[in-house]
Amino acid sequence: MPRPSPGRTPFVVEDLVSLKPEAIFLGHGHFDHADNAAFLSGKLKIPIYASAETCVDLQTDAKALFSAGTIDASHVDCHDVTTSGSEPGAEVVKISALEPVASITAFRHLHSGTSYPETGFPITPVKNIADPRDPDMYPPGTPHSFPAARGPGGPVSIYYQFVVHGDNAFTFVWHNTTGDLQNGCTIDRGVPNCWGPRVAKQVESRIRALPPTDVEFGSFVSLGFAVNGMRDPIQNSAALQPKVYVPIHQTNAALPTSSLYFKVAYLKQLDQMKPALKPSERPEPRWMVDPDDYLKPMIFEPKDPRWAKSPATCDDNHHD
Repeated sequence: MPRPSPGRTPFVVEDLVSLKPEAIFLGHGHFDHADNAAFLSGKLKIPIYASAETCVDLQTDAKALFSAGTIDASHVDCHDVTTSGSEPGAEVVKISALEPVASITAFRHLHSGTSYPETGFPITPVKNIADPRDPDMYPPGTPHSFPAARGPGGPVSIYYQFVVHGDNAFTFVWHNTTGDLQNGCTIDRGVPNCWGPRVAKQVESRIRALPPTDVEFGSFVSLGFAVNGMRDPIQNSAALQPKVYVPIHQTNAALPTSSLYFKVAYLKQLDQMKPALKPSERPEPRWMVDPDDYLKPMIFEPKDPRWAKSPATCDDNHHD
């Protein structure tokens, strides 16, 4: 099959097909996350887990793909993680898709968006720059692209925690957007019509109530970064308190060339926000630069003593 030119990570949709995944977990339904989800589900006959609103959008995608002869069914197996129209943080759901290997906890998160300007600390400017060679070096890959989430499900985001059974209950969190935990401003409910402090606190409380987390895979950029800098990723980590932070969602909102500029801003704001995340509580940041780090396997050994937890917390249940 055709391959992208050298320069950025040479990753295409066929690579996902070749991996033969057992399930798809969608954070939210925007094109840069859910495009091709219906194709993969229909091609591999695997379930999707997403918000109820996103599932509606993906069924529309499936019908179009079926009509085009791309998949052989007019619907996909999409599981509603949360109730349509529910508030972020209002419902906590257990997903058994990976049992008996791992348990999954999920709830609605806050998609990032326009936000009130930060006044509590100085903002470190970020250069969001593009490499002029990117159109040639970073092509979209071979087509199978069907525009996803044109409906209301796009910005409805799900936050997932995975707890691996056995060996230290190795635990990781994954969220592909990082929202405002102060005023609950999102891409679809921006200033002045944000969700508000009550809902923002509700989401933060859900994050804090999760069992101890070893690794956080979390979007390192918020769409409010122009007025809030790296505040939102730092506050989300402060609520979760992982041992390792792996910044994700390097593209689209943050151009690939800008990754290290965001790292500088992140480290500076960690010092500025000491009350939010004390030095002793800071996670180890494992920054990602495309393609250098994207081509290296990232392996975590559940038996590593680093992930050891006390017997009282080494379970899959929530605690308040």
